[in-house]
Amino acid sequence: MAQPAFEATSIIGNLTPEENKARFRHYYIDELWNAGNLEVVDEILHDDVYYHQPSFEAETRKADMPAIIESFHKAFPSGAFTFKIEELVAEDDLVFAFLSFVGEQKDEFCGVPSSGKTLRFNVLGFYRFAQGKIVECRKHNVGQNVDFVTAMGIREQLSA
Repeated sequence: MAQPAFEATSIIGNLTPEENKARFRHYYIDELWNAGNLEVVDEILHDDVYYHQPSFEAETRKADMPAIIESFHKAFPSGAFTFKIEELVAEDDLVFAFLSFVGEQKDEFCGVPSSGKTLRFNVLGFYRFAQGKIVECRKHNVGQNVDFVTAMGIREQLSA
């Protein structure tokens, strides 16, 4: 992957909206989610990051992210899924992203046994940045906001 035009270790103050978008795209989507590179967690997530996601039953913090990323990569191994940025807009310290996910299930996911079927869902996310890192994330599943498994139709899409 092409390296961004800045070094995370050199960030002292807040970045411009365009720099935040570039960091989001490179570190959060390309490296962390799509490549499963857990080494970038400290580059993109602030120590006090908090995820507000109505469909999650428990609070999600920085320390939870490696297990979440690993669970996606176990169920949808490298090359079997991708998060794609459909829209990316930034203003001040806020980045808005409309993301699509497409993945072929190769292992258990959210309690659903491996099926080999394709899962598709969309997520709207608002990501607040400070000093080049995400400090707050408000994610909303597109669909019924009941719980992640129901809202995304995971059981229906992946079950026989």
